[in-house]
Amino acid sequence: MTEETRIALEYWVEKSKTDPVVLERAEQVRDKIEREAETKRNAIAAVLGSSGVRSASTSPKQASA
Repeated sequence: MTEETRIALEYWVEKSKTDPVVLERAEQVRDKIEREAETKRNAIAAVLGSSGVRSASTSPKQASA
């Protein structure tokens, strides 16, 4: 049963990668996440100033290096 479930999930994931409805929804979710992250970055910048906020293009590894 577990193996059948795994195979079915793998099939669904592969099929979903080319489904235009799924891709559009994924893009909408990604955009929402980016807007929320920008809002939070701006709030932190307002409190701490720009020196307390990494740029969006700076990864945590780059910022700590």
